[in-house]
Amino acid sequence: MEVINGLEKNTVSIKKAASKCSILMIIVTLLSFLSNILLIIVRNISADFNNLILGMSDEYSNVMFGMVPVIFIDIVVIVIGLKWTKISFKKEFINKGRYDKKTILIGMISLAGLLLLSNSIYTIYSTIINSMGIVIPSPDFTFPTNINIRIIYILYVCILGPILEEIIFRGIILNYMKKYGLFVAIIFSAVLFTMFHMNLVQFITPLLIGILFGFICIKTESIVPSIILHIVNNSYATIMSYIYVVNISLASKLWIGFLGIAAIGLVILFTKYFKEINEIFSYERKSSNLKRKFINCFLNGGFLAYMIIYSGLILITFLRTN
Repeated sequence: MEVINGLEKNTVSIKKAASKCSILMIIVTLLSFLSNILLIIVRNISADFNNLILGMSDEYSNVMFGMVPVIFIDIVVIVIGLKWTKISFKKEFINKGRYDKKTILIGMISLAGLLLLSNSIYTIYSTIINSMGIVIPSPDFTFPTNINIRIIYILYVCILGPILEEIIFRGIILNYMKKYGLFVAIIFSAVLFTMFHMNLVQFITPLLIGILFGFICIKTESIVPSIILHIVNNSYATIMSYIYVVNISLASKLWIGFLGIAAIGLVILFTKYFKEINEIFSYERKSSNLKRKFINCFLNGGFLAYMIIYSGLILITFLRTN
C-alpha cells in the first residue's frame, strides 16, 4: 500500500512539475507572439508613411521589435521560473562546476559532429517535403548590413540569447525535472527547447543539441559548459552567414575544414556521449517505470495546452508560406 501511495504521489509530482515547465513555455510563446504582432504593426505603419516618419528599415524593425523584446521576455520567464521552482541559480549552477578546458574542447568537437548529423537529417526530410511542393517556413537569419544593427544582432544571437536560453532550459527546467530521473529531464527539456524555436527548420538540430547540452550539464553539474557551447554554436552560424555573403570561396574552404572536425566529433558522439546517455537510459529503464514517467511528462494540462498553441502557430506559419 505504501509503495502504491508513493507511486501515485510521484505521478502527481512529475505531472505538476512538467505542467509548470510547460506553462513557462506558454508564457514565452504568447509574449513572443505579441512581440511579433507589434513588429507587423510597426512595419505596416512604416510602409504607410514610406519610412519618412519612422525611418525604419526591415533590419531595424526586426531587431528592435523582434529580438530586443525577446530578451526582456526571457528575463521575465527566468524570474518566474526561479520563483516557481525555488532554484538557487548561483548555488546550484555557478559554484558546483566539475569541468575543465578539456571538457569544453571535447564538447565543441562533439557539437560539430552533432551539427553535421542534424544537417544531414534535415537535408533528407526537407528534400522529401520540398519534392511534394511544400515549402518549409524558414526564420530570417539574414545578417544585417547596418553596422549599429549588426552590433545588437551579434550581442543577442551570439551572447545574450545563448545565456538566457541555457538558464531557462538547462538551469531551470532540466534541474527542476532531474529529481524524477536524469534521462527524463534530458529528453523533456530538449523537447521544450525544440518547441521553443517555433519552426520546422530548427527541429532536429535543437532536439539533438538539447540532449547533448542536457547531458553535459548533468555530467559537469554546471550550465557554464552548455552556455559556452551554445555561444560557440550561434557564433559559428553567424560568422558563416556573414562570410557566405562577402566571400563564398572562403566559406567553402571553411566548410571543408568544419567537415574534418565534424567527422571526429561524430566518433566522439557515438563512442562517448551517446554511449553514456544510453547507459543512463538503460539504468533508469530497469530501475524505474520510465514509460510511465514520460507519459506523465507529456500528458498533463500544461504540456497539452502548450502543444495546442505550438501546433496552431506552426500551422498558421505553414499556411502563410505555402
